[in-house]
Amino acid sequence: MYSRLEEVHPSVGALKKLIILDVRDCEKLERLPTMLQSGVEVLNFSGCRSLRKFPEIQQNVNRLTESTSAFEHGNIRGSLDLRGCSNIETLPRSICRLKTLRFLYLNHCTKLKNLPEDVCDLEHLEGVDASETSIWCIPNSITRLEKLKFLSFRKVPKFFHESELCSWGCFAQLDLNFQFPSNLPSGTLTSLDLSACNLVDGSILEYLGWFAALLTLNLSRNSFTYLPKSISLLYSLRFLDITYCEKLKELPELPPRIMELFADDRFALQSIPTLPAMYKELYLVSFANLKLQEMWCNSRRESSGAQMRNCPRENMTEMLEDILLPFLSMVQQKLVFDDPHRGGIFCIAFPRSDPRDEVPSWFMYSAKCAKAMCFNLNKHWYSDTFLGIAIYCQLPFLNDESPKDSSLSFSMFRSVQVTIKLVPDRASIDQQPLEKIIRLSVSRVVACGSFDCFIFFQVDMSKVHRKGKGKDTMVNDPNDYCRFEVSIGPCIPLHLGVHLVYADDSEGDEVEILSV
Repeated sequence: MYSRLEEVHPSVGALKKLIILDVRDCEKLERLPTMLQSGVEVLNFSGCRSLRKFPEIQQNVNRLTESTSAFEHGNIRGSLDLRGCSNIETLPRSICRLKTLRFLYLNHCTKLKNLPEDVCDLEHLEGVDASETSIWCIPNSITRLEKLKFLSFRKVPKFFHESELCSWGCFAQLDLNFQFPSNLPSGTLTSLDLSACNLVDGSILEYLGWFAALLTLNLSRNSFTYLPKSISLLYSLRFLDITYCEKLKELPELPPRIMELFADDRFALQSIPTLPAMYKELYLVSFANLKLQEMWCNSRRESSGAQMRNCPRENMTEMLEDILLPFLSMVQQKLVFDDPHRGGIFCIAFPRSDPRDEVPSWFMYSAKCAKAMCFNLNKHWYSDTFLGIAIYCQLPFLNDESPKDSSLSFSMFRSVQVTIKLVPDRASIDQQPLEKIIRLSVSRVVACGSFDCFIFFQVDMSKVHRKGKGKDTMVNDPNDYCRFEVSIGPCIPLHLGVHLVYADDSEGDEVEILSV
């Protein structure tokens, strides 16, 4: 915006019809008007690192009535964005006069220690992102926020702060435990992020079963040794992150409808052979490795990848044999994928120590440093013994800083999109390509530079319909689809591999590989 701006003129505070005040990224801004009117709906001060004090909010009865009416008609977009205001230490109680407020962004306010006690007056508040602040205790009044859906108090581990990889300034303090009210608004909360909050056995963990509406839960980088059985009662939970919980002894019993699990790779050998069969909707298990994480941070600080290359880590071939091949054996015995909820997909992601590694030799068809890959299938690729397609991709996931877009502020994961296509030949031009889009994710607490991702995609043409004239019809001959394509978004050069999987794993002729 206005990079040289040091002060917003005091007269702005008297503008009773002011709706939006946006001075984002004004790093030299030090002074705001001492007061602002309560009718303002959008306040954006993100990136104002020199700002030390937030103004008082003046009660404006007439404007307040207008705002309430607008809420009844669904026209409110109220937000207060203070992301990156690292010198603000307190918020005035009068901030709770912003009755139109729906989202409060406080991440990277590293000196901020408290939320206002009257936060319950923000009756329309839906989301609070207080990540990487110095807030370790939540006011009890927050329990009266009946519309609260998103809540984040994520901290940053000390070695991230010391590595100077980003502007993160607040790290987990070992002598503090996060203090929660005993009765949070459990009926509405859908997303809860308590990463690196030094949670131990007991505490808030014992009440997890109360959060019936919870969809996403991040408990990574904490100090508990077990998760209570009540976590299995979270029937709505789809995403669970327990990476870097070094004291955790074993994986807990998971919620029945879990879709994505993020955990340490020390659990990989014991979990991959069993998880797909136990949880019918689970389609992604994304692993992490703390030692690789720390070495990656050190290597980035020293501008050298030597430590990463020297990491004592099983090579990719051994990992493939120990984890992926037993899983494929389950596929060949048809022990998984019978449930329609999974959509015939299962994905595994785990960090690699050396990004120079090649595509594993098991994948018959490969492309190096390609944005996409396609090849022509043989005439009779689809048979009674065909099970599906195994895809390998090496993806760079970088996390130098939190997202600048406030719409991504509550996101706990970083994702890429994999698009798979089966394209018909010209003689069957009336048939449309069959397309499947798959999302691969890693936890945002992971900053490691590269991941190996494995996708198994079951292709059961007996269940595939194509759109014809008037209504959908069954695919007559699957072998009419003669071309396979896979692409990754965003478009970045990477290593790709594909293997057609058969019950006896002996079929599948050599094909011509085309890299893009």
